Amino acid sequence: MANPTITNEIRKEILVKDPVFTDDTFVAAGAIEIAKGTLLGRVTASKKLAQYDSGAADGTEVPIGVITYDLSIAGAGDTAIRALRGGVVAENTLLEHGVGAVTDKAVLDQLIDKSGIVPVAATDLGVLDNQ
Repeated sequence: MANPTITNEIRKEILVKDPVFTDDTFVAAGAIEIAKGTLLGRVTASKKLAQYDSGAADGTEVPIGVITYDLSIAGAGDTAIRALRGGVVAENTLLEHGVGAVTDKAVLDQLIDKSGIVPVAATDLGVLDNQ
């Protein structure tokens, strides 16, 4: 008989309390997959949303929103989205550039100041941690 294997399904849902959403336009330079939880910034010239980029100088270096669902964009151009612009969100579900967790407290402070989104420390009780 084979040894039993334990497999956890990590759900990583975006936990939000008192959400405020706005309909907006996301601009993409090409095909892109955006993971839920990705921070968004606004391009100053076009007034459209794009992925937050701390190293940019086009407006997207300021986090102002979060995408709360996986988004697949087929090519360059504009896509209608619904962005989270206010509420309380689990800090550990926020992503920078769609891949890494946001760990810079200054970025989280900017998010509070510029959007009204309040990241808080939270634990997903649906994930088993005693294995």
